[in-house]
Amino acid sequence: MSTIETADATSTPTRSRGVQIAKNVGWVAAFIAFLTFFTLAKLPDDRIGGLLLGKASEALSATGGRVELTAERTRISLLLLGRIRFEGLTVRTTSSSGAPASVRWDEARLSPSLLDLLLARFGGTINLLGKDGSSLSLAFWSTRGGKFSASVKAEKAELGTAGLGLLPILSGIDATLPLTGTIDLSGEASQPASLSGRIQLNIGKTELPAQRVSGFPLPGIRFDDGEIRATFAQGSAKIESFRLGKMERETDDLRGTATGDIALARSWDSSQLNLKARVRFSESILKSLFLLDALLGPGKQPDGSYSIQLTGPLDAPQMQPGGSP
Repeated sequence: MSTIETADATSTPTRSRGVQIAKNVGWVAAFIAFLTFFTLAKLPDDRIGGLLLGKASEALSATGGRVELTAERTRISLLLLGRIRFEGLTVRTTSSSGAPASVRWDEARLSPSLLDLLLARFGGTINLLGKDGSSLSLAFWSTRGGKFSASVKAEKAELGTAGLGLLPILSGIDATLPLTGTIDLSGEASQPASLSGRIQLNIGKTELPAQRVSGFPLPGIRFDDGEIRATFAQGSAKIESFRLGKMERETDDLRGTATGDIALARSWDSSQLNLKARVRFSESILKSLFLLDALLGPGKQPDGSYSIQLTGPLDAPQMQPGGSP
């Protein structure tokens, strides 16, 4: 290869990078220009918010299932690239059971990230405020190739019906589930083995009223606290601590602990479980779900708890009786 050809080959990536940066700067400038135009033209914030939520509803519905977003009021600020605040934001959709579901947040804030736009990424922060004071924030960025980084912070975030309402709208389960803590993960969304980060969550007093889930009757369940501690690194998810309730506390209907790891593969279905768990149920739960004792009986311990071991692929785990704790 001649000197001229070598120089051209070397300079091509540089030119491509320069063109990409120029395009990103152009998009940022266009975004600011349009936002400024709307503001100077005194187009009502509520009208702009309605247009944005309409487009967001179309995008979310395209992935499967109807999703409708509406807000009682919209506020837009030009400071630091712009912040959009939706007051009284309502999400209407269909739960996993097929029933209509909706949730209303007192406020939702969306702040795009100028730095991520310059780096050819989509990113920013989203903050949700529930009617009970629950707060859930997400700082993220993602690329077209599937790489992402996400940091979730929960401040006494009640995910149930009385708070943010995420649990019933996503799973169709009615419950009170308060969380406090953080989730920090990065990697490629389509490849679990690439994930790295940490989960540190504390669970508050949780209550599930008696209900039917996917047609199956579920008795009322409650426990006072719990925690989740896990680390993702080098193709493995290590479950350092998973606890619901306390074994010695008789007032908890559900008591359980688990430790172990998940060998992460190229897909979630082929990832391998290796977990040891110990669970204990109240008498009312055992009477309502009498098959539990027959199913878990081989691992029953002298204190009435059940020791089990979960192994095999994540999509078809095998459950075996565990040894004495």
